[in-house]
Amino acid sequence: MERNVELSLLLYYYIFLIFLAFVTALFNTNTRLSYFIFFLVFVGYSVLSRDRVPKNDILAYNSFMDIPLYAYKDIYFLREPVYWFSSKLLYEYFDNPFPVYLIIDIFSIAVFLFALYKNKYQAYFLYLFTVFFVSVLGFQNVYRQYLATFFILAAIFLIAENKFKTKVFTLILGFLTHNVVALYVPMLLATSKIKSIFRMILALIPLVVFLGVVASSKSNSETGDTNPILFIAVFIVTMIFYIALNKLRFTGKYLKYFYYYIYSLILIIVALPIFGQAQVKRIAMICLLISLFAIYDTIESKFKRENLIIVRVLFILFAISPILISSTLQDIINY
Repeated sequence: MERNVELSLLLYYYIFLIFLAFVTALFNTNTRLSYFIFFLVFVGYSVLSRDRVPKNDILAYNSFMDIPLYAYKDIYFLREPVYWFSSKLLYEYFDNPFPVYLIIDIFSIAVFLFALYKNKYQAYFLYLFTVFFVSVLGFQNVYRQYLATFFILAAIFLIAENKFKTKVFTLILGFLTHNVVALYVPMLLATSKIKSIFRMILALIPLVVFLGVVASSKSNSETGDTNPILFIAVFIVTMIFYIALNKLRFTGKYLKYFYYYIYSLILIIVALPIFGQAQVKRIAMICLLISLFAIYDTIESKFKRENLIIVRVLFILFAISPILISSTLQDIINY
């Protein structure tokens, strides 16, 4: 009975996060206090999420923590050492997966929040990012990919354009967390010139071949029973939404963002015949989080105060809508 109450608390807490997203969307605030409040709220979300019966990838991660450290010399762990060795060393100290996930959650979100704060992201976006169905799925299930996505987003959106080496180093850390990051390295080649899209596609080819070769030894656990078509459909909707927000007129960084969409769509199409359904869903999930940032930047830059709040509210509704229609996604936060 106690376990059922705990799990229902997570669902209520998720609704609370949505409420805070709507409330903060009414104001322009990116102060230290608003970020600190979110940090405290996120810690509560992390505690409730980790104190539950593990399943799918999280269940596998728990079993890997129990194997002896010498077994980590296997190439499966060596090619993605950032997560595997940090989690193993923490587990060796605590002998309990709960504090391991909690520490990694808090450290990763703290660093990510610092980067968002430096780039003056509005507080509502912090909550929106957290309640976005892709973030929920990543945080509760495909955890290593969720962590690796932070590196991708930082390299593409949060690190200054003139710091290319820092971007590359960030993606290397991401790659050593989850090798799927390699598929998004070509996005660093994007500029506001059309020829950059061709450079990105050419750079994608060897990366797809490389990951196609190693995919057989990667985790094939599912991200739930959700059909990959849902992820692809939502991505296409976000692309249409982005185009509509820009009224088919792309200039400067918004043209570069449009090229991100083109590249992502090509990546998903290419991945379909090469990787399994689980991998395609994971690729689409990262593309959707990239899309979330592009849409946010467009909304905050192109709408004035009288329309901005309305568009923000619609943005939040879009972010949570897949959870409202997918029983699998609902089960993830209330099983």
